[in-house]
Amino acid sequence: MSGLALFGLKYPSLLQFDKDRQSETRQANLGALYGIQHPPCDT
Repeated sequence: MSGLALFGLKYPSLLQFDKDRQSETRQANLGALYGIQHPPCDT
C-alpha cells in the first residue's frame, strides 16, 4: 500500500516520501486514505 500511496500522492521521489512520512498530518492522511499505520523507511 505504501507504493500505491507514493504514486497516488504524486511524490517525485522515494526520498521525499520518506521525509514527509514523519509529519503528523501526512501520517493521518496515510492512515485514513490507504490504511497504513507504520509506513516503511529506508533504513
